[in-house]
Amino acid sequence: MFDFFMVFRTYIIFISLFFGSLISASGQTDSIIHSHYNFANNQDLELLRNIAETYRSELDSNKVHSANITSFVARIMTNRPLASKLLQESGTQYFNQENYIEALKCFKLSLSILGDNKEYSFVASTYNQIGKSYRMLGSYDESLEYIYKSLKLYEKLYVKYNKTTYKEGIAASLMDIGNIHYNLKAYNIAIIYYKKSLLIYKELFNHNHEEKYKIITAYLLSNIGVMYKNMGEHFQALKYYDKSSKIFTETNHKIGLAGVFDNIGMVNLELKNYDKALRYLYKSLELWEDIDVKSSISNTLLNIGQVQIKKGQYEDAFNSFEQSLSLAEEIGANSICIENYKYLHELYFKKKDFEKAYTYHHLYSTMKDSVYNLESTNKIAEIQISYNIEKKEHEIELQKAKMKAQKKQIVLISCISIIVLIFSIVFFIQKVKQKTANKDLVKRNLDIVESEKRLINIKKDQEILIKALKDKNVSIEPPKLSQNRSGYILPESHKQELIDKIVYLFEEEKIYTQKDITSDKLCKMLNTNRTYASKVINEYFNKSFSDLLNEYRVKEARRLLSDFQHKNYSIEGIAELVGFSSPATFYRAFKKFVGVTTSFYIKSLESKRS
Repeated sequence: MFDFFMVFRTYIIFISLFFGSLISASGQTDSIIHSHYNFANNQDLELLRNIAETYRSELDSNKVHSANITSFVARIMTNRPLASKLLQESGTQYFNQENYIEALKCFKLSLSILGDNKEYSFVASTYNQIGKSYRMLGSYDESLEYIYKSLKLYEKLYVKYNKTTYKEGIAASLMDIGNIHYNLKAYNIAIIYYKKSLLIYKELFNHNHEEKYKIITAYLLSNIGVMYKNMGEHFQALKYYDKSSKIFTETNHKIGLAGVFDNIGMVNLELKNYDKALRYLYKSLELWEDIDVKSSISNTLLNIGQVQIKKGQYEDAFNSFEQSLSLAEEIGANSICIENYKYLHELYFKKKDFEKAYTYHHLYSTMKDSVYNLESTNKIAEIQISYNIEKKEHEIELQKAKMKAQKKQIVLISCISIIVLIFSIVFFIQKVKQKTANKDLVKRNLDIVESEKRLINIKKDQEILIKALKDKNVSIEPPKLSQNRSGYILPESHKQELIDKIVYLFEEEKIYTQKDITSDKLCKMLNTNRTYASKVINEYFNKSFSDLLNEYRVKEARRLLSDFQHKNYSIEGIAELVGFSSPATFYRAFKKFVGVTTSFYIKSLESKRS
């Protein structure tokens, strides 16, 4: 299968630096260089000296040889950003040459040379390159550590400066994290990071309409397809490959399109659609040959041979594998050679040509072991770079500190668990108490309702008595009020008149059921002004007019809710009957005067009735 990750890393290349002519500084020595910068060891100095040798012929256009390498290095060290960028560029060259250990040396020394004079965008970029180098060496923990450093730094820079460059850095870091999880075979996690990166690149393209964002988007879609393919979700993989191929076709990006065709072919191989697989693989091969990428031509021929075996076309498969092997040996693509040796061994074994079968099996085993040992050597060398003697001396102390911290964490977690348990118990007890208190409140309210019903019956008896007295020509009238005496102190007799009239209007006339009742309307009914009416209500009832109004309404609502005849009424219907203009106001007033919510009150009533 075509490796997009290998192609993509070569897609981004740093812009070459331009430097002015150098002034001769002969007579400076290594000790002077060390006075500018304290190198960790002589190897670091040697590395920088080699870089100086590489660039001297380019920078010294007049071929002035009087300035030796040592003086050139000393000159560079007076400008640390220049030295750091030289090292980073050299690291990038080593990376593209697949010499990842030397690349790491350059990138790390590039950061250390900067010292306190750090350009944070440069640091973020270098963190990213270190992370990629570790990934190629198979040190995925270290790779993730540096890529996350890069991501966090880009995020801070973007928040502070809001520049597109930093947003690109965030997207690239997310994609690199996805690549690491791909290597770890955590395909589902890789998809998450690819999709996060994809969203940012789509946003960048929608804002800037630069073709490079569109192409990167296509690579990400293809990467997601690879993940789904590896997870066995072939049709989902084909869906993403199709999206990717459309973009590559639109932008005429042959490298990307060739890779997608290769991947589609291999999915169809797994789906046993062999003819379709071959069609796409031959399309891929044609594009690779047009671009002349030998490693990819060799890889695609290898894939074609696999399909031909499945179709029983053994002679065609022989030709494909031999062509693939010839190119792979020419360019030193050992991983492709290994696969070719394996399949050629199988084919010769089927032909019963056991001598050649043994030869290819021997080549397969030998090279596989050789590659494995080379990888091991690279990893060991990288560990030597990453972990110096000072860190090793502190390993035991760090382990002890870690164990101590873990013990503290266990104690802390235990304490927090106990506190949470205590709070949970207290909360539960409070809830039980609250529920009991609410039930008591409901019981008291029901007792009040029963008392009010008895009072209503007494009033009915009084009305019968009054009617009987009227029949005997005895005049009984509601209390009357005299004219408004604005500006005078209200005599006690008139206060009592107002109180009696208010009680009559609320108890008998039930004016509170009128939605539009106001204090002004009440004053007109009382034939007095607002000052006197408010004063009487506040002194006698010990509350404002609105509270008095809502209290009577809630009392009536409580009575109606308790009445079996109104059991089919909705709460909103009851609220409207007693004069509330909105359910929300009714709910608040009910909770205030009754002490429990309407829903709890109704549930308690239903429980009592059942």
